[in-house]
Amino acid sequence: MTFTYNLCAKEDKGMLYLCNPCGFGIHTRCANFPGRLKVI
Repeated sequence: MTFTYNLCAKEDKGMLYLCNPCGFGIHTRCANFPGRLKVI
């Protein structure tokens, strides 16, 4: 099954962390991002 991840918007068949109540899914590697990102 292919997923489109909410944080990075990429499609993949890999592992994900999924919030069941809200349906928000992220890659396991995206979960290791720093707590804050600078958006330019």
